[in-house]
Amino acid sequence: MDCKYLDESYELFLLAAAPPDVAATIREHVGRDCEYCLAHLRQAAQAVYFLCQPVRPIRPNPKVKTELFHQIHRK
Repeated sequence: MDCKYLDESYELFLLAAAPPDVAATIREHVGRDCEYCLAHLRQAAQAVYFLCQPVRPIRPNPKVKTELFHQIHRK
């Protein structure tokens, strides 16, 4: 089965933000043990997991920050 048209939808599905028809299609494919959908759903789950992890703010090196602002100002 060619499921490439669903490639942009797996993360949305996991976040319950996929359109109802797309979500139903993914559920149907997973219910039939579609290898393609299962593999891409696993990858999407990892991406969603890592993107949802809290990140500690870091302070940039003052020299790097100053140089960045100088470059931005020149452009």
